[in-house]
Amino acid sequence: MLTKNYIPGTDLDIYSDKSKFSFGIDAILISSFCKFKKKDSVLEIGSGTGVIALRVHSLYNPEKIYAVEIQDDNFEILQKNIDENKLSDSIHAVHRDLNDCYEIIKDNSLDGIVTNPPYFKYGCGIDNKSENHLISRYEKCLKLEDIFRFSSAKLKEKGKLYMINKPERLVDMMHLGRTYKIEPKRMIPVMSRENEKPRFILMEFVKRGGEFFTYEKPLVIYDGEEYRKEIVELYDGKKVICSTNTNR
Repeated sequence: MLTKNYIPGTDLDIYSDKSKFSFGIDAILISSFCKFKKKDSVLEIGSGTGVIALRVHSLYNPEKIYAVEIQDDNFEILQKNIDENKLSDSIHAVHRDLNDCYEIIKDNSLDGIVTNPPYFKYGCGIDNKSENHLISRYEKCLKLEDIFRFSSAKLKEKGKLYMINKPERLVDMMHLGRTYKIEPKRMIPVMSRENEKPRFILMEFVKRGGEFFTYEKPLVIYDGEEYRKEIVELYDGKKVICSTNTNR
């Protein structure tokens, strides 16, 4: 059964099915980390029910957002969320495998790509989760290399790829970025509490960017059991995760 909630930091609503994979703090983090302009053409890979695409629209209002989703049940809810918020002119839902999108997105046409991809390699520690959870969290239908290969073809020169992933995938991301000439430029580790190991990493890549990389101050989620002030501000839409490098 679908339930209706608001998308944090926006005036938009979102429907979700509680029995299936829904969005968490990682969706809030990556949509607050990416940065787009009003004339930009943007694509989200693995849109699910649309929280990142909808939040990106609310925060940055790019001219066009393509929201790519392979799963039938997620896509139906994604389309409903776009229609209910009257955003069909701005957000275009694409019901395809990413590898089948080459024919509908022109080469060198995108200003940015954003993704919260499956974190885990397929076959590593899989338990008896539903097919929906399996596809959302494991690389059964979408591999990390698929994202970099597609981004290399479709991003404009100096176009940006934004991604949230697990620290365990950092070496893979760095290697694939260099392989496909999408240079890793910026990283923010995200930890639950101070002095704990990172839970996520936020990454910015630039197509044919120069060889300069910035490791930025970690973002900490909790102070005790409560969200820290900066996380509350992200949820309220009063703040985005800006670069601390003033020379950029």
